[in-house]
Amino acid sequence: MGEDLIAAEKKQSGLFTEWGAGHDGIRADAIDGLLGVMSKNPDAATAFFDPAGNGAGADHVDNDHLHYLAGSGDGTREWPQHLVTGISVIEMDDPLSRTGLGAALEAAATGHPPLAAGQDPWPDVKHSEAQARVMHSIITELAPSSGTDAGVEANLRQPLANALAGYTNDTHEILGGMDADYVRAATGDGYFRDGDTTRMAVSQKDLVQVMRGFSEDPDAYATLHKAESRYIDAQMRSIPEGATDFETSAPMSKAGATLGAYSAIREDVLNDGRMAGYSEADWKSKIAYHIIGGAVTPLAIPTAGGSLVVGDALQRGVDTWAWQWGNSMKADADATANAGIADEYLNAHNQMVTMVDVWASDRSDIDTTTNSGKAELAVLTNDILNGHDRGASSAQKYLTDTSN
Repeated sequence: MGEDLIAAEKKQSGLFTEWGAGHDGIRADAIDGLLGVMSKNPDAATAFFDPAGNGAGADHVDNDHLHYLAGSGDGTREWPQHLVTGISVIEMDDPLSRTGLGAALEAAATGHPPLAAGQDPWPDVKHSEAQARVMHSIITELAPSSGTDAGVEANLRQPLANALAGYTNDTHEILGGMDADYVRAATGDGYFRDGDTTRMAVSQKDLVQVMRGFSEDPDAYATLHKAESRYIDAQMRSIPEGATDFETSAPMSKAGATLGAYSAIREDVLNDGRMAGYSEADWKSKIAYHIIGGAVTPLAIPTAGGSLVVGDALQRGVDTWAWQWGNSMKADADATANAGIADEYLNAHNQMVTMVDVWASDRSDIDTTTNSGKAELAVLTNDILNGHDRGASSAQKYLTDTSN
């Protein structure tokens, strides 16, 4: 049905333009409406958007749906406008445009229906090769062909941030910049096999620029940042006690680099006058409130044997950093409007020092009451802070337009 609707639209331009006020609950854009329905069947959504196509041999069918619906330039859709007649015809954007597309892409890339309000993405999920191809292609389609501005449509930012947050195990490695497998796969198929796990790969440049596009929406930025912080905490907790210097320093440096990329993206948003209608104070406080106030609602991930409910373990992960700052925000008169507290909370230096300090305090092999323990803690803190500088520097280059 989706293919038939697209074919009909290509044959008759403007077929789904909405004239007049419309009717409550009824939209003229049948394609976007169908995509919303498709999001309830993730396997169908994945098949619909898989850039590798469907079928084998003589039955193979090519698939350019993702490019047509989410891309830009030649061969892509001109999304219907809302036209109101009066003395003259007034053309305006449909406020619901691409809501179905965002939901369907989230389902296609993750394998589960779109998250409900109050649900957090699980940052370490196994994906199929088709799902990884979809996520890779979403990023490459949205990445700018020139300049640094990935102009992501407003109704796509949160659902695609939800989807990308489910690939935090991959984005952590890409932003960390230490794994050559991701570099090679980014220019190849966009994914590779790591044992029984499929890894999604894109270039660091495309990833940073698309994440910046999502971050026009503070909730979308917070979704990604929260997932990354939880993943870092999980990685730190997996370091065995008595580990060698390399076993501890490399994860710390990589964690710092990923948070450095987030710092660069945040600074770029705040230095940009657009900010999707948010003031600087509103943007910062909304992020802080989202991270502090958002509880983990367990998410059921489909498996061959039924479903796996995850989420409870994540709360401990974010608490190592957020608990301390959460108390500070809650003690203030109004956490949702206090940009001063948000500034302190969002300071990457404070986050990293707190995470390493709390992590070390839970270990029996690092006694922070002794001089040697304090010295070891200082070295590890230095590793994560140096990694932050490296990650921020790389990301800033991708966000600085030098074409003029």
